[in-house]
Amino acid sequence: MSQENVEVIRRGLQAFNQGDLDRALSMYDPRVEVRTLLSGTAHGRDQVRAAILEREKEVGGVQYIPEDLIDAGDMVVGVVNASGRGRLSGISEKEFPAAQQFAFVWTLRGGLVIRQEMFSSRAEALEAAGLEE
Repeated sequence: MSQENVEVIRRGLQAFNQGDLDRALSMYDPRVEVRTLLSGTAHGRDQVRAAILEREKEVGGVQYIPEDLIDAGDMVVGVVNASGRGRLSGISEKEFPAAQQFAFVWTLRGGLVIRQEMFSSRAEALEAAGLEE
């Protein structure tokens, strides 16, 4: 089942990158818990959708390009390169390109994500999943 979990994540990221939020959210369990670095924790698909839409106001057109998706049984560890366009400040309307690498640990059950955690490094995500570099 674990390689299937990697494919669930790959398809979800692809849908998100194509702007199909409904299809991307369909990979989540209705009671999913999502922990981010910036927005805190969201519970359930509706809160996740609201957090994504709010973040989109700050950094538009975000793309999460997977660099590595690691099969960890009922978890998938992912290193992604995120890019988008953001505002320099609340005062300035000038946009700037925003790019950063993040890592995620997705926990799946029955082909759906039940928990997603975001980390600032690959090493932190691997440790959270009980793996080593």
